[in-house]
Amino acid sequence: AATKALVAKPHDNFPAGVVRLNDVPYRLLIGYHPITADIYLPTQSGPGPFPAVVYGHGGGWAFGSPRNPGTPEEMSALAALGYVVMAINYRFWGEARFPGAVQDAKAALRWIRSNAATYSVDPKRVAYWGVSAGVYLGTMIETSCGVKVLEPEANSPPSADAGSPAIISDASQSDCADAVVDWFAPVDFRAMDSQAIPNSRKHNIPDGSEARLLGCALDKCAKALLAAANPITYADAKDPPILIMHGDNDHRVPLGQSKEFYDALKAKGVNAQLVVIDRKSTRLN
Repeated sequence: AATKALVAKPHDNFPAGVVRLNDVPYRLLIGYHPITADIYLPTQSGPGPFPAVVYGHGGGWAFGSPRNPGTPEEMSALAALGYVVMAINYRFWGEARFPGAVQDAKAALRWIRSNAATYSVDPKRVAYWGVSAGVYLGTMIETSCGVKVLEPEANSPPSADAGSPAIISDASQSDCADAVVDWFAPVDFRAMDSQAIPNSRKHNIPDGSEARLLGCALDKCAKALLAAANPITYADAKDPPILIMHGDNDHRVPLGQSKEFYDALKAKGVNAQLVVIDRKSTRLN
């Protein structure tokens, strides 16, 4: 019954009965457009409640969307397996420097739990998955649960004269993930160039993606800022399980980033798994 009511919103239909609700606002801050997500509902997988996955797209914190080529097909296939999927937009570095996008991703987790009854979600089974820059946000979620300075600010109250939406987001709901799936996230920005394979993208340059996110060239950023933006800084044994996947021929994000992150998590006693993919085999560590 809840699903039938929800599809009255702008939506698209996908195979296996999956419905995508389009451009659902989950965050509203003064001075910004409403931040939205696409919600994929598994309408033929029973009544729920369903586990949920919040997904962050890649794009160097500068471009891209939850409808990047191939992404809707991936999200709908996941929903068809019995998940509610929340594919999010988040603020880019031209809109908000670090930690703005991290706070947006955390706000998405809080929002999906706040609206669990509406979308038939089990609030105790909410994972985060993403790729590259989008799952950098997930690595921060992985380790910084309870870090006050990274928690999302409260939504602004709706403005009736501007027609802004009312957004239900209960600040008492957790903005932490129950599990994380990390596809080739950058984590230790200063180490990226030293870990890179030949002919890779340079990162320690003034107009690099990481420098734009932080607002400073990496070799000139304050050590405190670099530490604050590194998920390894916050890692401890309480962090949720994480699956890390990375190719060994990545010319954008060095494999060394995932290895460094994995080693740091294991040293803290975190339930972490690293899958390294090459052109000949899949090696499980």
